[in-house]
Amino acid sequence: MKTLWRMMILPLSLLVTIGASAEYIPTDVQVVAIAKKKSVAKKKLHIKKQQRPLAPVRPRIAKDYTPPPLGSGGRMAERVSAYKYCMYSETDDRIAFALELNLEFRDDPDLKGAPKKIAYEVCLADALGLKRYEFQGEIDAAKGVELFPIVSEYINHPGELTGERRFARPWVRDYALEVATAMHQYFANQSGAGSSSFLSPEPLRVTSLIRSFKDQRRQRNSPASCVNEICSTHTTGGAIDFSNSFVYVGAKERAWIKERLLEDRQKGKIVMIQEFSPPHFHVFVIPPEYRPKEIVVKR
Repeated sequence: MKTLWRMMILPLSLLVTIGASAEYIPTDVQVVAIAKKKSVAKKKLHIKKQQRPLAPVRPRIAKDYTPPPLGSGGRMAERVSAYKYCMYSETDDRIAFALELNLEFRDDPDLKGAPKKIAYEVCLADALGLKRYEFQGEIDAAKGVELFPIVSEYINHPGELTGERRFARPWVRDYALEVATAMHQYFANQSGAGSSSFLSPEPLRVTSLIRSFKDQRRQRNSPASCVNEICSTHTTGGAIDFSNSFVYVGAKERAWIKERLLEDRQKGKIVMIQEFSPPHFHVFVIPPEYRPKEIVVKR
């Protein structure tokens, strides 16, 4: 009986001894997981300080302005309040402050245009010194000086976006060409370019660029129609709309565009919202010299 008891105890004691003295050796899967955990890094954005605006621009909304109690609605009051907070809060660096407020949404999964998002974007355009074009004549006079055409075999426009309005600020043009070229190359590679079955990828569909103040007031479905106090950044030439309509853009292309825009928003290159009437992504492109730098901070 004693012999049997010793035989039962020995393996247990041996295991305890081994467990106490032997070094833990993780599996290959665990090694990879540990390595990933150690190498995880968080990207932070560093905003340049004390930059001068591109031009002197008067704020769209005066500091002492109060929207009328009737006809403006709660959302309009929210927009005005958010704009005034962005524009008139005490700070020694208006541009940096406006950028910080806009970049608060760079991780926001909700892409819809909330009052704060719209107001902060308009405030940023004013802080950067982007003038608004009141009439088509002003737009025409700025062509080749402040506004430039967006032309590419990888971009198409709807018929209602007439040639006189296919213009934007130079950094918006460059961004549109960059995205359009990247999308074309991605889908060309996916399709196996050079093969007999190769089909040319769909071009990037750009549905809106510069609009005059007068034209923007006709945009009744826009939350920044200029009918009230908040006026769209399209009037500055600093914004662009990419179609997200299944009628004109394939499912894979829509997914690629959204992923690319989210990536660029994360980097602080753009401010974006998703609109649904009609379906499109509204993108305000931040001028390169004002874009924050990515800094990798190891955890």
